[in-house]
Amino acid sequence: VRALLAAASLVSVLGTSACGRDALAPEEQGISVLFIGNAYTAWYDLPGVVEALLDSVGPRPNHVEREIMAGLPLSDHWFLGVGQEWINKGGWDYVLLQQGPSVSGGRASLVEYTKRFAEVIRGVGAQPGLWQVWPVPDSDSFDAIRASYKAAADSAGAFMIPAADTWQEAWKLDASLPFY
Repeated sequence: VRALLAAASLVSVLGTSACGRDALAPEEQGISVLFIGNAYTAWYDLPGVVEALLDSVGPRPNHVEREIMAGLPLSDHWFLGVGQEWINKGGWDYVLLQQGPSVSGGRASLVEYTKRFAEVIRGVGAQPGLWQVWPVPDSDSFDAIRASYKAAADSAGAFMIPAADTWQEAWKLDASLPFY
């Protein structure tokens, strides 16, 4: 349920953005997405779920890849250079960045490395985005996470997929949803 809800919010944003890319109809051109993140992206194979949802929209050549290293923030992806290698392969429409909850202590790092990656991402003609994560169980830090990811997206001119916000909206409809 967690992965499907997050993936559905992501696909709705990507599908809407892709429709205006060029004169080709969206069903003819497909969408190419690269995820750079950690275990929050890997759990339940979010990239695979996103690719399946994109493929279910119609017969088009969608492509989803991932650069995932468990437990690593964006700064480690940056210094290891693997994220930039994947980005520089090119051909991406979107590159989605994610690190842990990044409550106040990790906010500065999230902002700084989102900006660094966004420059490289735009350099290959792709759009940078942030995939907002949820807080750890028994934590009430949704507002702090929202503020961190919004600050990073705004500073880098990136769009944001509001996964944690989507959880909260879903809980308003059914508080028993087992996201954790």
